[in-house]
Amino acid sequence: MTKLQTTRTLRYAFGLTLAVAIAYWFQWTLSYILPIFVSMFLAPPSKSLSAKDGALIFAVISTTALFGYLISSTLASFPYIMILVVLLVIFLTFYAGAGGASPFLVLWMLIGTLLLPLLSLTSAELSLLVAHAFIISTVIGVPITWIAHVLFPDPDNTTEISKDTAPKVSGERQFMQALVRTAILLPVILVFYVFTLNEAIITLLFSAIIILQPDIQSGKKASAGLLIGCAFGGGVSIIVYTLLVMVPTYTFMLAIMLLTLLMIAREMFSDKPTAPLYGLSISTFLIIIGSSVSFNDSGASSIFYTRIMLIFFAGIYVVIAYSIVEVLYGERIKKAREVQPIAN
Repeated sequence: MTKLQTTRTLRYAFGLTLAVAIAYWFQWTLSYILPIFVSMFLAPPSKSLSAKDGALIFAVISTTALFGYLISSTLASFPYIMILVVLLVIFLTFYAGAGGASPFLVLWMLIGTLLLPLLSLTSAELSLLVAHAFIISTVIGVPITWIAHVLFPDPDNTTEISKDTAPKVSGERQFMQALVRTAILLPVILVFYVFTLNEAIITLLFSAIIILQPDIQSGKKASAGLLIGCAFGGGVSIIVYTLLVMVPTYTFMLAIMLLTLLMIAREMFSDKPTAPLYGLSISTFLIIIGSSVSFNDSGASSIFYTRIMLIFFAGIYVVIAYSIVEVLYGERIKKAREVQPIAN
């Protein structure tokens, strides 16, 4: 590995371990989202955030959380109308993402829009609690990113990668991307909202994450790669969880997490063709472990393997759904892909 790759690997592993340490110690509602939050900032190209960037991120995520709570609090008594509003917001979010909006902000807009209205069907207080959890993760996650960059700065003479790395498209291609992603997420949303499946909400979360993967629409090989990434993350989760059951201490947990993150980050920051898959593996690993391990809940182990099955179900469903859409509307999608990207 080059010096730059080594530095970014250490920064990534340190930042995520620090996030895990804070999240697992205080364990507020959905605290396991914090490491996922931090991983998005420290993943390739791992660009440092300015104070302006941090303030903007805080403002956007806080607004998203409050907007999601507003939808849930005003439309909770009208679930079918709420579903239509949620679908419209999700389509517009996907549309903005296809137009070049930050993938990070798009993901968090999706999470806020999906989770808060769903939770409000059970309890308005729970919805508000989750909105607060998003804001807490923002307040803690941005400083962790800054600390990681201060302790592990890029070597001198490092060529910075443009902040705007998301592909910008327009016209029919942008519309089709948003429409296809919304259509694929629609059945999952309906099932969760109609049956109020709060206990399996991790499936909804991961479906949103995997739908945003840029390679999912690139053919069978890319789809198979995504499933391999999910499977690898799940396999690592089983190993780490087994070790934590054997040695259920906070210190050992931090040590094994640091070691695991170092090994995965080493591959993610490498020049190998498979490097992008490790980003999805990290997300899978963090969600499964974070949502299953609790040092304050002796019954947490009973849901671990259920969470793994839910994650795999989400990944398999999205890939199959994309394949079906490709068969039914392949020609139109192909035509849309031929539209030239917007010049930067």
